[in-house]
Amino acid sequence: VFNDATTFRSKIKQIVLTVVPMVYELALGINGNTTDSVKLKATALLKKAIYLHGEPDSEGRASNFANDAVRIVCHKSFYDNGSKSLKHFAEFQMTIPPAALFLVGTIIRNVIFIYSKYGQVSRTKQTPIEDSETSYDRISTLFNRTNKDAYHGPKLRQMLKAWALEGMNVHGAGLGDDEGDDSSEWDVDLA
Repeated sequence: VFNDATTFRSKIKQIVLTVVPMVYELALGINGNTTDSVKLKATALLKKAIYLHGEPDSEGRASNFANDAVRIVCHKSFYDNGSKSLKHFAEFQMTIPPAALFLVGTIIRNVIFIYSKYGQVSRTKQTPIEDSETSYDRISTLFNRTNKDAYHGPKLRQMLKAWALEGMNVHGAGLGDDEGDDSSEWDVDLA
């Protein structure tokens, strides 16, 4: 899967560069954002890995790793319709593998880190970031702690399975170019 790791990480980074400013509202000029306010928002997101948290569940408990940005990046990175899409691998058809989630989380964290330092991200030059391996390891540790928890572990595993199923369905898994007919709920109007 990672034979072309540099290109693969670059693809994820390009997706993250598009998703992060919108989901986390870090784009300059949106909601009156200034460079200083973006730095403050980004710094707050990095504390306690808030950038990974989704909305609390129906019982008011934390939803770790459930942020929409993480879900969107996973879908766009792993479940596209390209020839190298990871949706062709059985493991990705069943769930988002933890290592893939760690990679996405690391790249999101690195981009937010750049926002915390500079208030914006330049797409034209490489910006130095903290050690990605350390971030990856820390996200892995957080995942393992969450996964072992009696309440949060099953919820996390179910969420990752649901995301994989959603990714497979959203990107046309199982439908060929000409599938669908008048009686099918899976069709588009091309008129």
